[in-house]
Amino acid sequence: MRNLKFINILIIMLSITIAEQKTWATTTFDYYWHLSKNQLRFVEPVSFTPFEARIGYLTYGGSDYWDDLFSTKIGEISPVILDSTNNSFSYLNSVSTRTLAFIEFDFIKINIANILLKKISQSQNFLDIQIGLGYRYIHSISEPNFPSYWENTVPDNQNPGTLFFKPKIHDFNINTSIDYHILEKIRTYIYHSLGYSFGTFYEYSGTGNYLEGTGISEGIGLGLRYISKLEKYNFNLVYGLEYRLHRNYINTIKDPSQISHITGLDMYSKGLILSIGTIFGGKKTSADYAFLKMLNKKYIAAEPGFENYINNDDIRPKKKLAQEMLQFTRTQIPYEQYKYGLQNQYSNDIDSAIYWFNESAKTANNDLLFEINAHKKDLAIMLIDSVGIYKNNLTFSEAEKILKKAEKLADNYYYAKEMLANLYIEQGESLEGKNNFDKAYIYYNKANEIYPDSKVVLIEKYVNLVEKLIQQGELALEKQTYPLAIKSFEFALEIDPEKRNELNPLIQDIYSRLSLDESIMIKQQIKEIVQGKKDEIKNSINKKILIGMSANEVENAIGLPNLKDVIEQGNRTYQLWTYEYPGKLKRIYLENDLVIKVE
Repeated sequence: MRNLKFINILIIMLSITIAEQKTWATTTFDYYWHLSKNQLRFVEPVSFTPFEARIGYLTYGGSDYWDDLFSTKIGEISPVILDSTNNSFSYLNSVSTRTLAFIEFDFIKINIANILLKKISQSQNFLDIQIGLGYRYIHSISEPNFPSYWENTVPDNQNPGTLFFKPKIHDFNINTSIDYHILEKIRTYIYHSLGYSFGTFYEYSGTGNYLEGTGISEGIGLGLRYISKLEKYNFNLVYGLEYRLHRNYINTIKDPSQISHITGLDMYSKGLILSIGTIFGGKKTSADYAFLKMLNKKYIAAEPGFENYINNDDIRPKKKLAQEMLQFTRTQIPYEQYKYGLQNQYSNDIDSAIYWFNESAKTANNDLLFEINAHKKDLAIMLIDSVGIYKNNLTFSEAEKILKKAEKLADNYYYAKEMLANLYIEQGESLEGKNNFDKAYIYYNKANEIYPDSKVVLIEKYVNLVEKLIQQGELALEKQTYPLAIKSFEFALEIDPEKRNELNPLIQDIYSRLSLDESIMIKQQIKEIVQGKKDEIKNSINKKILIGMSANEVENAIGLPNLKDVIEQGNRTYQLWTYEYPGKLKRIYLENDLVIKVE
């Protein structure tokens, strides 16, 4: 079909008011707030952290060291608890003498809050509260000398060496972290641990440590985690940066040689630490992706995501909110379909426009339905008028295709049916003028079927057609072309049974001139011809659709489908055309506008 430029002109001239469509985000600020803050409303809770390792450097002081969290100056209170004979800790004045290396491992952290909530068929993903076990080791990286009057050797050691102050502390702890998922790949968290500490305070040159102690440790931290997604695995890597406050309080000392002035340690430390670990869970769900689509007005694409989330048998958080969003999405889908119809109309893809208008009408409310129908009717009128104006420049097939689109746009609109019926009558007249009475009769019947009010005009057409068939039969009878004569008279009788008194004697006379075998053979031929015409006139169900036919050839053969679908499979895209007949469906699959399968 040649490109019909006039349709483009008509569509550009069309003025239309788009139906009001609601949005979840009512303002620009609201949109960006949802986009940044609420895109993880339905994220999976973190279920399990197998391990997390941390390393870093801390500096320490006494109980007043935390008064200024960003200063490394030692305060008035010593981190070392001394006996009554000593109160000097000047050897710790320099920050380099108070620097600790820090290593920590957390194991088997579980989301205990969600485990308990699932016992009562509940779930939440606002905070991930995990509890686990941990091991920590800290030691001084400097070796400050004691005051000169302190004993700096162990008398009973076989290999005496000079003693230095170098704490080495281990602890085993129970730790808790509370995470909040602020962005898709960023989590903020609070960390707390409480444990049992043990270690030594002295190291002497050689191979040993001295002055054992035991006590408790407590730590609290605030940090950020970056989530690195691993597409091939069901867990993710997590990298963290944390500011840690840590206290070691050791109040039990073992000094078998009784040489130390230290009776305990109350160490307040602080600093930045880095971490790496793995987590299970914490991934976006189908509802999270659906929410973003809904936020961007992609309601058709959003609906399956909400449905999958809600229909999942697992206990998931915020299903009620997902249901609310699904209901909102469904109310907006007709508007989106209507918008697609307009877009396809403006791009001159009338078939797709019709499809989207009809889809929108299925679930549209009364206001939108009124607008859809009014717009479809206006578009149908434009198409019909275009045929009337440009008919001389169109082939019959082109004009028929446009009018069928108009009829499909405005179902039961008399004007579309009337114009299509008139086109069929004109085609019938043309064929009748070429003595192609069979085809002429088919088109007259099509006109009568699609627009019964055409009967007034068709009565005369049928009368003329019968007269011409009788004339054709009489001429064939004169030339003794008996099969054609019988065929013409039989066809005339089929159109006008009232002619039986006139034509039956002629038919019987012809048969009487034939031998018995010729009579039987001709009757059978006539029967087959008449039946074939009835089948062709009745409908086009049995028209053969062949593999390799183009989309236009299919339309010309059996018309436009009742339903068009698009199927995506791998990297290939197919069209599925469905034709509905009484008690029967015909499905035609096309790829690149060519038929590849017929069902």
